Amino acid sequence: MTLDQNKSQSDFHEIKDTASFQVGSMLKELQEFEQAIKMENIPVIYRIYKGRLHNEINATANQHHEIDELLMQKMHDQFTTMFPFMTLISRPSATIQQYQMDQYYHERATIVLDASEPSVFILPSVEDEWLDYQKDQQAALRTIEKKMDELDARAITLNAEAEELSQEKTKILEAIQAKKEESKGFFGREKHSEELERMEQYSKSIDTKLTEVKQLLADQTTLATEKEALMQTYEHLRLKQAIITKEFRLITTYFGSFEEMTQQLEAFLRTYVNEEEGQYEI
Repeated sequence: MTLDQNKSQSDFHEIKDTASFQVGSMLKELQEFEQAIKMENIPVIYRIYKGRLHNEINATANQHHEIDELLMQKMHDQFTTMFPFMTLISRPSATIQQYQMDQYYHERATIVLDASEPSVFILPSVEDEWLDYQKDQQAALRTIEKKMDELDARAITLNAEAEELSQEKTKILEAIQAKKEESKGFFGREKHSEELERMEQYSKSIDTKLTEVKQLLADQTTLATEKEALMQTYEHLRLKQAIITKEFRLITTYFGSFEEMTQQLEAFLRTYVNEEEGQYEI
């Protein structure tokens, strides 16, 4: 047997041993995965499911979301055991469920469970609203109130401007009439004529401005539409504030504070995946 043949045979045995080891290791993991499912050992299920066999398991054992359903149900059970006041209100997918605290007149998801990661978190849009609420509860309402006040002030200003222009128009007409009376004499007729021309031009400019202001006043539809839109926005924000106020009362009742709530949600997740024992790291 030649040196090349010896090397080729040695390479083949090495490849075969490696392949055999890999297949044996995969079979061992699959057996461990099967046992973990039977025992509902969540940390082990996640460790294997999220590992190198993820694609294979997805194409076989999880083809119809069987594993997803198991993980979602176990996560839900532990979540509602730890937080019995949480109410499931929607399920966007096989691995995502949304909850609200307690039951109140307005159904709104605030907390999300994602069994695929796994993770638990506050809906980002809700968290933003809660953080804004903590900073200044009335800031958004004050902004709308200011805009409505500005619209009212605009209408008042237009009315005042129209009144002022009307008075100015009366004065200039009286002045023009007086100037015409003065210009009836022979002396200074040319000078009076120039002054009359300037006064009449000024009168026309007042007419133009007064027409513009009256058109703005006559077009109350635009102002009314703007104010109606602001009032609707204000009412929407006011109702949302009422909802957030209710949610914060529930947070205080069940958790103590917003900060304690986030800590308890994190503690739940660690318990769920048994992170303390190092079996599966989030």
